[in-house]
Parts: sequence; structure tokens; C-alpha cells
Amino acid sequence: MKKKIITVSLALTMVFAAAVFIGCCPTDKCNPPIFIYICYCPTDKCNPPALEEFKTNAKMELTQLVESLGEDDYLPEFWLLVIDAADAGTIAIGTAETKSAVRIARDEAKAAVRAVESKDEIAQILSRFDLTDPKEIWDGSFDEGQFENIREGAKDVAIRITFKQLKDGVNYPELREQFLGLSNIREFRYTIQRTPDNWSGKYVFRQSALLFLNDNNPTAFTQAIRHLESLDFIKSATPATITFLGIL
Repeated sequence: MKKKIITVSLALTMVFAAAVFIGCCPTDKCNPPIFIYICYCPTDKCNPPALEEFKTNAKMELTQLVESLGEDDYLPEFWLLVIDAADAGTIAIGTAETKSAVRIARDEAKAAVRAVESKDEIAQILSRFDLTDPKEIWDGSFDEGQFENIREGAKDVAIRITFKQLKDGVNYPELREQFLGLSNIREFRYTIQRTPDNWSGKYVFRQSALLFLNDNNPTAFTQAIRHLESLDFIKSATPATITFLGIL
């Protein structure tokens, strides 16, 4: 009886060893892994961290994001908003009861921090313009046939934007098209961004740009212009015909 028990034990040991070998085989020539989790796996996919460790890592990610921004690049009031968003995220991560909830809290906190970053950038740009510079409102009219015979390299239609005058004439802001708040922009480019070398100073300097839309029709242009007129840093926006000879 004792001999049978030893034989069975030896057989089970051999089967277990074979299973371990099969599971740890790194090539496709081996049979499909059986006890795959018996193999040593150095990644979190095999041995996922405990919930508290997961929270610690999420908080660390949030801290690293804030540290990468730099307080000196923010207006004081917006840096406080960054800290508030990070603190709220840290609290939400700490009270989360599952890893899924931790991920959501972490991602929402990162998004809140980046949202403050965008608001701060816009605020800094706005601070360079003289917002008391009065607006000029477009009368709503188009040139006859302005949207007819539009051809690449020959004729196009754009919105001519004139920005409000600058406070100091030294710090020239460079706006990205995202700041304009329009979803159908084809191209945005400055026509005048800095004062020319031969600028006499006799007239007030204002930056100007051209905005091309994906939809070349009066309705789209009217909606876009009225929206641009609502932005504090824009003095005027009007339709312009672009030809190979220049702007009409």
C-alpha cells in the first residue's frame, strides 16, 4: 500500500512539473500554456497592485502633472485653481472604493488641471490687449457674387480679423485657432503679427489675420463673424475676397 502511495505521488509531481514547464515555455513551439500564472510575471497584469498601492500611484501621477506645469507660468489666481483641482482629485482618489473609481477620479482631476491651464493661457493673452478699444460691427453685407467661382489658387473667401490694439506694443500674442471657438476652421494665419521695421508709429498698431472656413457660404460666414465679434480681444471681423492678386 505504501509503495502505491509513493508511486502516485511521484506521478503527480511529474505532471505538475510538466505543467509548470509548459506554462513557462516562451516559444510558440511549446503546447499552449496550462498553468500560466505559475510562471513568474514582473508586470501588474499578472500581479495587480492592491487598492491602496493603486491609489498611491494615481496620486503620484497627479502630483507629477502639477509639478510639471510651473507656478511661475501662471497668473496667481489661476495657480490657486490648479492647486484646488489637484487637491479635490487627491481627495476623490482617496475615497474611491474600487480601482475603476480611482482611474475615473485621477482622469477627471487631470482634465480639471489642464482646463485651468487653458483658461490661464487665454487670460494672459487677454491681458496684453487694450479691451477698451471699441469694436467695429460688420453691417452684414457681402459683395455681389462673392461666393461664386471659388477656385483653388485663383479665388477664395476668408474672414478678415482685426485684433484690438496692444497695451505695450512689445509683447505680441500669438493666438491659436482653438482660442477662436469655431469648429469649422480650415485655416487660420496672421497677416500682420508684429510691427514692421519701418513702422512710423503715426497710427495705432493692431494685429490682423485671415480665417478660412470649411463651408464657403453666406450663412456659415455670418454665424462665424457674429461669434468672433463676441470675443473680447477682436475689434472687427469682415468677409474678404482673396484672389491671386491679393485681398479685395
